[in-house]
Amino acid sequence: GLFNKSYQLFVVRQSEYSYHSFGMCVQIEPEEIWKAFLKVMEPLRDYLSQVEIVVPCVFSPALIALDEDGNALYPAIIHWDRRSVKQAKEALTKVGKEKFLSIAGNIPYPGGISVTSLLWLKEKEKRIFEKAFKFGHMNTFFVKRLTNEWSIDPTNASLTGLYNTVAYSDWSEEIARKLEIPLEKLPPVIPSTEIVGNVTREVARSTGIRCGTPVIMGSNDTSSAALGAGVLKGGQILNISGSSEILTICMDRPIPDEKYYLRTHPLLNKWLMFDITTGGFALEWFRSQFCREMSKEEFYNSYLRKFMEKKMGSPVNFNPYLAGEDNGAFSPYPLRLLEVHRRS
Repeated sequence: GLFNKSYQLFVVRQSEYSYHSFGMCVQIEPEEIWKAFLKVMEPLRDYLSQVEIVVPCVFSPALIALDEDGNALYPAIIHWDRRSVKQAKEALTKVGKEKFLSIAGNIPYPGGISVTSLLWLKEKEKRIFEKAFKFGHMNTFFVKRLTNEWSIDPTNASLTGLYNTVAYSDWSEEIARKLEIPLEKLPPVIPSTEIVGNVTREVARSTGIRCGTPVIMGSNDTSSAALGAGVLKGGQILNISGSSEILTICMDRPIPDEKYYLRTHPLLNKWLMFDITTGGFALEWFRSQFCREMSKEEFYNSYLRKFMEKKMGSPVNFNPYLAGEDNGAFSPYPLRLLEVHRRS
């Protein structure tokens, strides 16, 4: 999206990318997302020479193992992934629930808090773990590609399980030590509002954005939505309906709770507590399994509208949970639904 100096959105372009699921695993190829980014740049080229600043806004968590040049060594492991249930339980034993909550502000949900995915790589993909120069999230990958600088912002670091979310500070040496994760493999934590670098000459050639254009660190998509919606004071609430359904509340002080996620706000010394469930992707899963003879346009604009009008007041529940629902994070079933519940 392009914004003018009054922060008004005046141009929007979209490009789809796919995720890959098998067994308990759900992952995305970072290069596929970069290609989608380049694709949406093409119709914007008439505007790009006027762009004065770039601010990435990314989904998270998406753990990525990166080599010294910033190339992905393994697909990004996203929050629907549940391959790391074993590693999550072991991390809880080594660190302790109360210690996790008092420092990281979260317990290590498998896939939902990315240290569990990092520990899975360490155990199951030792060569990848040893070769990785840095482990980061999607904005680590994007900012490195845009500016050649290593970084992660606090809103993303909050969902690693290794960052001191409660103190809004830096990586936790204590948690990293107990989990035997070298801190040098983690990128520097840069405030969301700080300039982290400038667009490189190579990126300028491939995108049309001027070389040297400043890049602000930015934040996670939900945190950016809270900022953009004016959720800036303690007690203000935002409901987000997208690929996931997220209810988030702004807090003037952190109150960790094992039933919810806690992350920093893009603004210093404010926090966001939130809960997440499978939203739009649950509908897309249903369409792909039971209505795949319909086009997306027919399903969403006609069939779904009529269905919702007919069933209004009669909620449909998923049990067991679909992947992405944090209440089912330690359940062995969510992702198997993707395999078992298919129409023959």
